[in-house]
Amino acid sequence: MKPYPHKCPKCRETTFAPANVSRVVTYRYDGKDHMFDIDDLPVLKCGRCQYEADTNDTEDRILSVMRSHLDLLSPSEIAENRERLQLTQRELARRIGTSEESICRWERGLVVQSRAMNKLLQVFFFIGAARNSLQADAFRRPVGAGAEG
Repeated sequence: MKPYPHKCPKCRETTFAPANVSRVVTYRYDGKDHMFDIDDLPVLKCGRCQYEADTNDTEDRILSVMRSHLDLLSPSEIAENRERLQLTQRELARRIGTSEESICRWERGLVVQSRAMNKLLQVFFFIGAARNSLQADAFRRPVGAGAEG
């Protein structure tokens, strides 16, 4: 990619470059719209017509602010806590009943975990007794099955 500035897709002037803007963002999460203000949002902006275009960095910043606003674990917090417990992504997935791919996506920031999974992760990471009860094969016995006697 050539260095900035680029041609603006709207006015065609060569004044399209990285900028930081403030914006009120509405983000739909778990079936509800959440609004929050974001300062220093990275975008591409035309110096002539003021047209703005979002980038991957824009989306990353929005998701980071949204996670903080909703008190969700960040991708790095998920990875750090899993590593602190010396678990692989596969082992964590088996313990909490999800897929290894989901753990990978959460840790890479590609997908935001649901509130329910976020709560389960928090309980698993920070409450040892709960973690101990979520052993990899603890759920093999059918519900209501007791010891044979």
